[in-house]
Amino acid sequence: PFLATRLSPRGWSYPVERLASLRGTGLLREVETAGALESGLGGLLDRIRREQVLPEPQDRLHTHRLPMDRSFLDFLRLAAGIRRLTPRRARTLKALVDEALDRIV
Repeated sequence: PFLATRLSPRGWSYPVERLASLRGTGLLREVETAGALESGLGGLLDRIRREQVLPEPQDRLHTHRLPMDRSFLDFLRLAAGIRRLTPRRARTLKALVDEALDRIV
């Protein structure tokens, strides 16, 4: 059921991989999983998008060039629409996303 959702496979691979590592792949067979991911991360994504319009330091890097997990960077880029940010901000966002995923589990 999870694969039949409207969530972008590449953009949402990080949350899916994290959930599977925490609870196993059986979670992907549950119909509610995609909805829980969307609702659990939807508010956080909205907040992240709003905060991105604020001026940031000039040392922002292109998201795909940050030294972090590729699937997380795809999540930032494709699901949250973040094209550039500082490494420090990226680490902060990862902690926030991981906390939200822990709550979803």
